[in-house]
Amino acid sequence: MLDHGLTGTVVFERDGGDDSITFLNGVPMKVRLKDEVGLLGRTLVEAGAIETRAVEQAVVFARQKGVLLGAYLVGQNLVSREALTRALERQLLDKIAYLANLAPEISYAFYSDVDLLEGWGGG
Repeated sequence: MLDHGLTGTVVFERDGGDDSITFLNGVPMKVRLKDEVGLLGRTLVEAGAIETRAVEQAVVFARQKGVLLGAYLVGQNLVSREALTRALERQLLDKIAYLANLAPEISYAFYSDVDLLEGWGGG
């Protein structure tokens, strides 16, 4: 993807759901997995940026308000913008590593110049 600077979405088809990764000019932008990999709250806890209990409470409040967890955490001064940025980078890398280790027989499709994750997650 990077070598050719491709833009679009790759969908990996698996039993029980699909996994998707969207690229912009060869750079991975978003990953959506059917499995719980690289959850933001867990990533922040592992980095020492916040306690587990605070994340659990923030998840509830963010859902009630209809906002993304990261936006809620920064807005409530529970984590710094820098800690969130580092955690989002780690989250993306963890999800990409997960996709890279899928079984070789998994079927996939590339949708050139189509962002199938548009509107999913944050900008």
